[in-house]
Amino acid sequence: MRETAYLADRVFEIIQKETAFPKRSRWLFAKQIADLMNEILITMEEANKPEAQTEALRIRRYELQQIVLGKLSALDRIFTQAMRSIPIDPDKLDAVGGHINECERLIKAWIKSDEKRYGAVKRSE
Repeated sequence: MRETAYLADRVFEIIQKETAFPKRSRWLFAKQIADLMNEILITMEEANKPEAQTEALRIRRYELQQIVLGKLSALDRIFTQAMRSIPIDPDKLDAVGGHINECERLIKAWIKSDEKRYGAVKRSE
């Protein structure tokens, strides 16, 4: 959760800077990135709430964890597209990419920890 909050701080800092996202092209990506980052934070908070004491709560938590992974992947794609479209400092993008990768790694470890603690989630086919 802390890494995701740190990622959000970095993302919001970057999209507000004129040097990273010039005003003339900021509207192309900044709102989409901000909205997605807020969705990630809200979903992470929701996933972190329930103690997975019942099968229904385990499934819900797992689903939320998977949603966050998908949204992190989307965030990475948007930043990559932004870099191709507008002149963004590659070092700033690399820093965000590193934080996205670390968030993904931590969420996957969280899923494995939940599986060890509560057992694997029975997914409906």
